[in-house]
Amino acid sequence: MTLTVPPQEILDAIVDLVESKKDLKSLSLTHHCFLPRSRWHLFSTIRLLYGGYDSSLNYESTAPSTLALKRNRESLSLSSFLAAFKDTAAKNSLITCSVRTLTLSLNAGDGNPNHDTEMPDPDVYLPFTNLQALQVLFSRSYHDIINVQTTQKWRFPRLLRLIQMNSFSLQHLAIDKCSLQEPSWERIFSCIASLKQLNTLVLRYALLVSRKPTFMVEKSLSLGGPTEAEETSGSEGNAQHLRRLFLDQNEPELEREAISTSRYFPLLHLDTLALRFCSSFHLWGQIAVLRNVGKELISLTIDIESNFIKESYLRGITLPNLTHFQLMSESLNDNVYSIFSWLIHQSTLFFHHPPSDSHTDVPPFNHNSSSKLRFVHLTFSLNLNDRVDYALADTQLTRLISSIPLLEVITADVTVSEFGSVAQTGEECLERNFPTAYETGKMKYGKVEKWWELR
Repeated sequence: MTLTVPPQEILDAIVDLVESKKDLKSLSLTHHCFLPRSRWHLFSTIRLLYGGYDSSLNYESTAPSTLALKRNRESLSLSSFLAAFKDTAAKNSLITCSVRTLTLSLNAGDGNPNHDTEMPDPDVYLPFTNLQALQVLFSRSYHDIINVQTTQKWRFPRLLRLIQMNSFSLQHLAIDKCSLQEPSWERIFSCIASLKQLNTLVLRYALLVSRKPTFMVEKSLSLGGPTEAEETSGSEGNAQHLRRLFLDQNEPELEREAISTSRYFPLLHLDTLALRFCSSFHLWGQIAVLRNVGKELISLTIDIESNFIKESYLRGITLPNLTHFQLMSESLNDNVYSIFSWLIHQSTLFFHHPPSDSHTDVPPFNHNSSSKLRFVHLTFSLNLNDRVDYALADTQLTRLISSIPLLEVITADVTVSEFGSVAQTGEECLERNFPTAYETGKMKYGKVEKWWELR
């Protein structure tokens, strides 16, 4: 009796319903008709992790279909590690075409001359042409990125070539801990501007080799908006789909001159922005970006790490269409309350808003107020031994709730730890430490996904 094989579309639909990596492997061995689609899922995410890395951008993926290759520098040189990868997955073009998410943590800048001179041609070992998400980490620590010669010799060509080979498919690009010369950064940003589908850009520890770049001019040191010429040059770029931008501890000159001025890609179309404030040195570049984002920005995330934020830094920044705001901090102090005061100040300003579309799910706008802010999320990681004035925090939260007319809810993820273990969390933690704000009914426990991290 001859069995009729269903159409390939039906078989592919069956494979798409399988979530377990183990089941996908078993299914691929069942019949050759299941192999192509199973491979498409099994090799959708590849992570090449060589040397050390941190957890800031989630290099340890929890996705079920992830192929992770890890090696320590002490056990294998980087060139040998990449050669081993070529001899396994990369030699099969059907596998490399299935990869849509690639994470590279190729940290070889340890001063070993053998590691610096063995680097092969980037085209040989990274033959990916269908990437939708690319995340690269070039150094293990802040001090390691001063190894400029190694970075310029092989890391920069690899990154540039990968971006160019995926210019029509790349949607998410993350560059982490990279120190380059000024011309190299100009080539990187020009290449980013040519990406047709780029939606999300993450820059973390993007540094300049020279502290006095030649493209810096006197007018760029101000915090004002871009000039007419700069707006024109930026609007000519092709990165028109860029909607989400994350900046963390980058060179202020890069953020001010290359990003805030829209020289390479326009900021006017951004609807989501995340900034991590870690030091006063990096602050002015991030503030420049925040001042120059377009009026379409609807979501803003600010992560404060041991930096004093004055309300005066934010006073001149107005975001009339902001509907979602997220604040992350490891303490409850004046930094947080300065942000609260800025949000309240937004509600006292008046803007001209166009009539809302009756077909959307957004409630009719109250023209007696200016703020469109509807959702606020707070993430606080506190220590029970810290001297936190919870009464003051409760008062500030209550004031924030009562001052924003359209506010629907404040979701808060507050964790109080003691001796390294979680002592308080969830709804009980909110009700105990912020009783007045909790009684308003607008404060609830909840988490918000970090969109800048790959899953």
